[in-house]
Amino acid sequence: EKNALIVAITRLSSREHRYTWIAPVHRISRSFYTRDAAPTSFLAARTKYRQVGVERGTAQLHILLANGFERHQLVEVSNGESAPRMLLAQRIDAWYNWRDESRLLLAGPANAGAVP
Repeated sequence: EKNALIVAITRLSSREHRYTWIAPVHRISRSFYTRDAAPTSFLAARTKYRQVGVERGTAQLHILLANGFERHQLVEVSNGESAPRMLLAQRIDAWYNWRDESRLLLAGPANAGAVP
């Protein structure tokens, strides 16, 4: 729709031509969550982890693909709460998500303190 304002959308190179970006609303920090020490780079994560959980269709998925992850390494989940549960159950090696949401999901009674 012409002359519409959309907020809360992640800026991706694939969207650049479709929008006029007027100002950042919020900067989002993303991290890998693991049962051991988190990787220091995408390269380290790509080589260390066979399966990384990520929510389907999100900017996180696009970021991982843009940083060299192969589709077979990514376990796409349709519910954001699934990936941390899968990590804690050792069904995936890592989980890539934005930090604010991750802290909220991990603060729940079942997960409290389980993943740094």
